[in-house]
Amino acid sequence: ENANLRSMLGLKTRSFEYEMTAAQVIGRDPGNWFNVIVIDKGQNYGIEKDMAVVTDKGLVGCVFESGKNYAKVLLMTDERSSISAMIQRTRDNGILKGTIDPAPKGYVKMEFLPQDATLIKGDTVITSGLGGLFPKGIVIGEVIETNKQPHELMQYAIVEPVVDLNK
Repeated sequence: ENANLRSMLGLKTRSFEYEMTAAQVIGRDPGNWFNVIVIDKGQNYGIEKDMAVVTDKGLVGCVFESGKNYAKVLLMTDERSSISAMIQRTRDNGILKGTIDPAPKGYVKMEFLPQDATLIKGDTVITSGLGGLFPKGIVIGEVIETNKQPHELMQYAIVEPVVDLNK
């Protein structure tokens, strides 16, 4: 518990340009169709729709519904999720989509990467800041597989999130 508190304090000091509010997960969508969690903070704490949700490790998702004392968070692994992202090493931009084929459950697919991008296993993926929904530079995950077909205009990568969204 002490280590978790130190880690959250470190996150707050690293993110000095943004106001941070700590919250706990109090619920999870019981079905297999959607990847949604419920947190214990809402409008009474300034939590509004389209705010980014992060842990000390990286991105979790974004708020899609906010009540007085709760908020529903759409996890980045949900198939409805779409995030503007970039490969940190090469600065190549793409769109991160929730769990869709061929990405295994719990992973995400980064699409629309340039054909000439030189991706390697282990590349770090971060938010690009484009679109205005997520601030630039939040760690998303690590490339575990790339797919580059010579007859395609774009390539894609399978990304393992740094945050364990199942726990």
